[in-house]
Amino acid sequence: MRQRFAENGFENYRPHEVLEQLLFHVIPRANTNETAHALLDRFGSLENVLDAEPAELTEIPGIGIKAAEYLASVRMRFAECVIAEYRGSGHFDSANLAFLASILLSDRNRDRILLAVFDELGNFLRVDLPEAVRNPDAGIALTETARNIADAAAGLEFAAVTILAELTDPERSAVLYRSVRAAGGKLCQLLIYENGDLYDLLDRED
Repeated sequence: MRQRFAENGFENYRPHEVLEQLLFHVIPRANTNETAHALLDRFGSLENVLDAEPAELTEIPGIGIKAAEYLASVRMRFAECVIAEYRGSGHFDSANLAFLASILLSDRNRDRILLAVFDELGNFLRVDLPEAVRNPDAGIALTETARNIADAAAGLEFAAVTILAELTDPERSAVLYRSVRAAGGKLCQLLIYENGDLYDLLDRED
């Protein structure tokens, strides 16, 4: 399996084989096949395994805290590779933004807003994940959320991506946009990530 990975990466790997390869780095002298299958049986998919909390992962025989923390960090490691590759570049595009959204806006981060922040020249700088604030009735508190977003971007231009379905309401997305701008945030795009694609939530003239 190691030779196959060295030649082709994860291309054509089945989910349990991806987990075996990942676990090899933290459990190098063990046969991780049974552990990989146990993880998939428990969580249902590779995505769900990588989205699980470390405490949940350690419930699986063979997964200690070191392995659990490693698996829980894999999504961010992938994201950091993309961020490092494009930092300081003007070539960060919607495909890269969609890829980061697929990694970072998981169920665990459902109430986070993904910000791609750019400098004055349009070069990609960093990603932030401010939290959407919820009202007691479980709806999004738009003014407080807008303040979190504006503060995270620190006066720089940025695009924001969400997976929160309630923001597909044109009135709510428009209120969030105006509130971010009123709080000093230079929001240029507000997008929703659905089924691998990005869709613009704003219909504005400004």
